[in-house]
Amino acid sequence: MQTNEKDAGGGVGIRLKLGSLFSPKATPTAGKARDDVDHGTFITADVLRELDQGLPTQRRVRVMRELLEIVGSKRLEEYAVQSIWRAVQDLLDRSQPADVRQAVLQFTQCLVQGQYSELGVMRAHFFRVIQSHQVEEDSQQRLELLIALTLGGKDIQYFEEEIGPFLAEWIPQLPAHVSVEQLLGLLVKLVHYNSAYLEEDVLSQLVSHTCSLATNPSSPSETELCLSFLDAVICYAVFPPQTILSCIVTLCHTLNIERFIQKSLEVMQRLLGTHLGHTVIYTMCSVLQDKVHEADVLLLRGAVFFISMSLWGVKKVDTLSLPFTAVLPAIHQASLSGHTLVIYEVTLSVLRLVRHYSSRLGPREWEMIFHILHATQRHLSQQAELSSAAQLQSTLQDIFSSVEQFWKDRENSIGPVHLFFQLLDEVRVTLPVTSVLSLLHYQSQTIDAAELDWLPQISLFMDKFFRSETRLVVRREALGFLDRVLVDHWLTQQDPLLQQVLLPVFTPLSMDTDPDLRCQAVQLMIKFLPSSSPTHTSSLLEIVSQVLMRGLGEGSEARLPDCKAAVFGLTQLLKEAIYRPGPLAGQVLSVLLQFLRQVYAGAYFTTTTCVLRINVFNCLLSLRANSSGQLGFHDDDGSRDIEYSPFQVCALGGQRSVLVPQTVVDLGGVFQAATSCLEKDVEWEAVFQLLHLLRGTLQCRTLTLSAMPDLSTLPPLLSSLLNSNKLGLFSNRLSVADVGASVFPLLALLATYPSHLDRRAQHDLVVCLEGGLVGKQAVKCMSALAVCSLELQPTMSRCLPRVLYRLGQVAATPIMAVPTLEFLAGLIPIPSLVSGFVEEEYLSVFGIALPYTNHHRYPPYVVSMAHHVISCWFLKCRIRYRPRVARFISKVTSFKYNSESLPDLFMCMLTSTQGAETLVHNNGALRSTWA
Repeated sequence: MQTNEKDAGGGVGIRLKLGSLFSPKATPTAGKARDDVDHGTFITADVLRELDQGLPTQRRVRVMRELLEIVGSKRLEEYAVQSIWRAVQDLLDRSQPADVRQAVLQFTQCLVQGQYSELGVMRAHFFRVIQSHQVEEDSQQRLELLIALTLGGKDIQYFEEEIGPFLAEWIPQLPAHVSVEQLLGLLVKLVHYNSAYLEEDVLSQLVSHTCSLATNPSSPSETELCLSFLDAVICYAVFPPQTILSCIVTLCHTLNIERFIQKSLEVMQRLLGTHLGHTVIYTMCSVLQDKVHEADVLLLRGAVFFISMSLWGVKKVDTLSLPFTAVLPAIHQASLSGHTLVIYEVTLSVLRLVRHYSSRLGPREWEMIFHILHATQRHLSQQAELSSAAQLQSTLQDIFSSVEQFWKDRENSIGPVHLFFQLLDEVRVTLPVTSVLSLLHYQSQTIDAAELDWLPQISLFMDKFFRSETRLVVRREALGFLDRVLVDHWLTQQDPLLQQVLLPVFTPLSMDTDPDLRCQAVQLMIKFLPSSSPTHTSSLLEIVSQVLMRGLGEGSEARLPDCKAAVFGLTQLLKEAIYRPGPLAGQVLSVLLQFLRQVYAGAYFTTTTCVLRINVFNCLLSLRANSSGQLGFHDDDGSRDIEYSPFQVCALGGQRSVLVPQTVVDLGGVFQAATSCLEKDVEWEAVFQLLHLLRGTLQCRTLTLSAMPDLSTLPPLLSSLLNSNKLGLFSNRLSVADVGASVFPLLALLATYPSHLDRRAQHDLVVCLEGGLVGKQAVKCMSALAVCSLELQPTMSRCLPRVLYRLGQVAATPIMAVPTLEFLAGLIPIPSLVSGFVEEEYLSVFGIALPYTNHHRYPPYVVSMAHHVISCWFLKCRIRYRPRVARFISKVTSFKYNSESLPDLFMCMLTSTQGAETLVHNNGALRSTWA
């Protein structure tokens, strides 16, 4: 029986496909069948029999699915829609399984979309099918069928009076799985194109349902569609007054979502521009004053914003004519809500009012504004620890500044000036910054250096506006005042100013929580360090050092700005102090080295500390020393000669001057910091800058040997940089070639210090250069090995066979020709290097040099040099090795260069080997036979 059903099903599929093939073609359409396509014969009696109620349900469903493409894209014959519907309508019965019902609804949707222009009054029948089929499981399919039947809400012909009440009743019953976005899209177009058919009570219910959806959306697009629906009702229908509160609640909530701020404001402006504008304002004022809504922060904030923006903001609605006294009591009530977000919005509203409408405010309005500000200030004093308190305080400052400016412009009497500032002084903790700044400026003008107690007055002033104050602007102004006092009186009153003002004020500076203020204070102390007496420099430097080390100790990026100010200030100070007498240069150098030690001890590797390390190394490794040991700084661009200081000298050097007081600066810590960087640093920018700077430092032997007599620690560290494990620690993705470009030139410079490198370090140096021969930095390594052959002969004599073996693996490229040949030629006059060569090593030398005799590939200079090197090495070769060497040369040259002959001079050298072998030159080829 099952087999027969399958066969029958297969036969239906074949018949349908054949009917589609031999029928007139119809162009697929989206939603409507085109009128210019002829009718075809698709729904035959056989097809309808396949949908007959007497057949199995699954077979009928399978036939429907096979018909989907036809009914959706072909223009069916007349009355085909009615025939098909009569055949399948029984499948919508509640007794049918859910998948069968949903398949019928999907088929009906496709039928409606494909035959839309031919439906006619059938559209009313399909609407009633949707209306009467109240099965919760099929709600999504009913909605999609309704969207197809109405073209998304545009066309409601034949059921204009019924669709509104149906939707108003159906929407609250929709289950959670129904697509809210599709439903809202339908409602928006329904109001847009058919608002005339929607009664006020229907609109009221739809607006209420939509507002409830907007308050609990499942996606941002749902909220956006809800706002679009409210906008459509306002623009194309008569907004129902009974839903004003729901609409206000929705718009106030969506206003607090950044994505919908502009849309919410536009909808509210349109609503306020209608005949209901004053009612909306009244409703929002009632919301602010009603205890029922006092816990809804977003609602209160939105109401305050909409009221202020519509009456005195940049989006002012011109059709509203209300006095400020009508809404200020409600805003005052909002300021008593205790919600920081609402109060902040209140202060912004008052700020806009004061700034733009001060001239229109009367005594009653000012009184209300002051009540609002008093409540705001009281809330601020209770919630000072909140993160939003700073913004609130800043807004209050702007308000008070505007009020004060208004009083000044209008020349309103405020009584004696000194009494006014006395009053401000008593309540300065709760005052806005502008008022405190006015107080600060006034009191700074009353301090006179001619008075006996002027230093205690300055101390009290700094205690009041700096040590006890928490606001950055005020403290900065206090520091600015102190800076002006120091500029005027530092040279004459240095001791009392330091003892009574600077040390009490700045000693706890490292504990200060404000990074910007610490920066300014550090800069101020560094500014006066060069002109300070030696007895005071250590005290000020100790404070700067505490700030610097505490910033690193906490490991917080928030404390690094003051570290940056200290480091940049100290490096510049060192460049100045090196040319001054006294111990200041050594003290500053000690602080900078202590900073580097703490960075590497605590592994504080951040972007900011990387910049600081680079700055410190750039300063310290720019130091140079002449033959007398006098120190000076190398100019970064090298545009001018180094000027050496007669006051600061390094440990090594010539004869000391007896006429000028000189201070010996210990530079050992500089190279210790450099080795720590090479060993522990994970920022390639810092390591790269260090490698670059070390080149110049190593070229200054006096400075190098005074700072680091034993250089043996450097080669192993430099070699470790080329290790893959070390490369993986760097934040940048680096290759061995990238690092080698900076490491190999430094190794070449280290080779010029043979007496200051132990045996192990020399070996590591040569091995590292040997490994670089097979990389992109082979030329640099070749040149460095040439230096090693001169400076490190004992080590090179042990490593030379391995170097030659590695060099034989290097491709004989034109760029490698000259360095390689020069290296081989440089070995010849050094007996200690080649005296122990055996036959294989001589063959390695010739194997390296012979490829460069090809004049087709290399220029004449290289070819001539190669012949010269081969000749010299042949003469250097021991006589007992020459026969095999000659056979090797003959074999290589015959195989590779059989069209060329060796020079006559070289032929003579080969034939003078005391009868060991005879070389025969025949037809341009080199052959060898035993004598």
